[in-house]
Amino acid sequence: MAKKTAWFPGDVRPVRVGVYETDDTGPCFQFWNGNEWGQCAINVATAIRLRKHRSVFQSLSWRGLAQNPEAA
Repeated sequence: MAKKTAWFPGDVRPVRVGVYETDDTGPCFQFWNGNEWGQCAINVATAIRLRKHRSVFQSLSWRGLAQNPEAA
């Protein structure tokens, strides 16, 4: 299991582009492109594939993965 950061509120934006765990209607993974969240996905790989599909929910609490999920 990958280490994760603490949860951040939705009004705090991630500093880095990449996949984060978010709390939509339950835990999911979403790609942050530096400006907005992509669609919610059940895993990191799907979040990357859905990165260009904007989520209607843009103020979600989130936490980072302590390692690069693409390298795991």
